[in-house]
Amino acid sequence: MKKQLILSATVLVGLFACGTDKTAVKTAEKDVFALHDEVMPLTMGTFPKLQKQLEARLTALDSLTSAGALSQVQLGEEREQIVRIRRQLTLADSSMNAWMENYNSDTLEKISTADALNYLEKEKQTMTAVKQRTNTALTDANAYLKNE
Repeated sequence: MKKQLILSATVLVGLFACGTDKTAVKTAEKDVFALHDEVMPLTMGTFPKLQKQLEARLTALDSLTSAGALSQVQLGEEREQIVRIRRQLTLADSSMNAWMENYNSDTLEKISTADALNYLEKEKQTMTAVKQRTNTALTDANAYLKNE
């Protein structure tokens, strides 16, 4: 009877620990996807609109130059700024796409809890960097377009 009680207690503790481990992994994965869910609408919805506005500004610069309203130096500076901002938007979008292509949620079930948590911590760091890059590009684009 005593052996059976000890065995039952051991099984319950094992099941509880396994459930706790799975909960920790699920929680860590939710944290990663919370960052993803903040960034994704920006890269899918806002960035294309900003790219079009910046393209329109480049076209307008060409008209202003041919009309003599801008000097070649001013035109060069404006173009350089627009190109830099467009590159930021493109890199932020590419970073998000690369993260999505490289993320392997199906392996979380196949590896140990410690490895899964380490993997998710690295993914969270990556998504934090993607979010920062995205927010910087968004801020710079909005600031430029607001001043125009």
